[in-house]
Order: sequence, then C-alpha cells, then structure tokens
Amino acid sequence: MLAKPGAEAGAPAPTFLQRLCCVELKRRERLNEWMILDDNADAAPSLIERLLCRCTSAARSNSHIADVPQIRGLAGATLQRGPPDWRTSGSVQTLKWSHFDEEKRVATLQVFGGFGGLPSSGLWTEKDVLAWYCLINLGRLCNYSYRFEFYDDWRSADIKIMSNCCGCVPCCLPCCPAWCTVPDWLMKFNAVQVGEKVDGSHWVRNSSYFGAPMQYSYDLVEVVRPDGSPGAYFDDLAKVAPEAMLVSR
Repeated sequence: MLAKPGAEAGAPAPTFLQRLCCVELKRRERLNEWMILDDNADAAPSLIERLLCRCTSAARSNSHIADVPQIRGLAGATLQRGPPDWRTSGSVQTLKWSHFDEEKRVATLQVFGGFGGLPSSGLWTEKDVLAWYCLINLGRLCNYSYRFEFYDDWRSADIKIMSNCCGCVPCCLPCCPAWCTVPDWLMKFNAVQVGEKVDGSHWVRNSSYFGAPMQYSYDLVEVVRPDGSPGAYFDDLAKVAPEAMLVSR
C-alpha cells in the first residue's frame, strides 16, 4: 500500500550518525510521496550540500521524461529487482527530476547529489548499512553521475558513468562538475526494454567490466507511476526493497 499524499509521514527521527553523514531513512510505503510527488522545495540544505555550494532551499525540476510515452516508466519510481546476491538489489530510483534533453535523447542524474546541476538528493535509495553512509557522500564529493543515452526507438540506452575524479583525492576541491567519463573498456552498462509494451516499465540492465561481454545484472521495473499511483510491478516493492530506505539529504 502507498500512503495518501498529505498524510502524516511518521518517519523515525534521524539518529546523530545520520545527521552527521547527511543521510536519512525514508519509509517504503511513502515512496510515492517523498520521491515522486514532493518537489522538495522547502527542504533545508544539509551540511554537505552547503559544502558543495548549495546553501538555500531549491525545488526539484521536472525532467518531463513522462511526456515521452516510450520511456514514461522512468519518470516514476523504478526498482532494481535483482538476484539475491546482487549488491544493490532492492534499490529504488527515479529520473523524474533528472536533466533531460529529448531532442538529444539524453538524461543525466547526479545519483546522490553533488556540486552544481539540479537538486538530486533523495532520488536514489540504498540499504541501511554503514558502508552506504560513507559511499553516498563519497559519491557526492566525486559528483558521481549517470548519463543515459537512448537509442532512436527508445527501447534501449547506453549508461555512461561520470565523475569529477577529484572528490576523493586529498587537497582537491569537490566543487567542480562531472567532467570525466569512465571508458567503456573499463566499465559499461546498458538497459534494454523487454516485452511488447514499450512504456519504460520493464528494463533489463546489463553490465560489462574490463571489456568482457555484456552480462545480465538485474531487472529494472516500475513500482510507482509518475503521478504517484501504483505501477505495473508495484507488488514487487515489498518483496524486494527494504522497509527503511537510505537516501542522501
């Protein structure tokens, strides 16, 4: 069940560690509200956002990916429905608030937020484990981003990994954009729509490392539609995703 918009959130108060690491736990049943329907306009910037020069509240900007019928599902919340041993199985994300150029067929998302660009905190979830408290912020300092390059028919996309390559290096400032793209021979991802219905609701994500052939990683399925209603694979959300979802703030 998804929460009704405007109802009391009832989220647990953040712990000292969560405040220190600029992360928070969000309730799975309120996913539609805090990820899809809320433009986050009144959210005060966290300490690390201030470090990255975002010192005032800023509303999320709608990418209008939902206006492209073939990939509309990506503007909702999508679930990584992977094998039990897949390290990020259960993660949820959205491209509703990404930067999207329909003419060039390119969408870019700072995975956990970062310097410049659009407000991107709270748009990608991970498990509530200590390692992610650190990795989420390392990603922000490195401006870790994904660039989705869609093919002409919108049925598939190459996914480029980008960063500034300096957020984790001593004496380097993280306040620069993601200028470096990881070469395909080192790491390469793609996503391909499956089934006869081309609406962005079901993708297969494949990965390649060190030039090896592409191999299946997980299914990416729509669990919440862009309007906040249950998506085609909503029932998978409770089966795969944790009840408490860790996000950047």
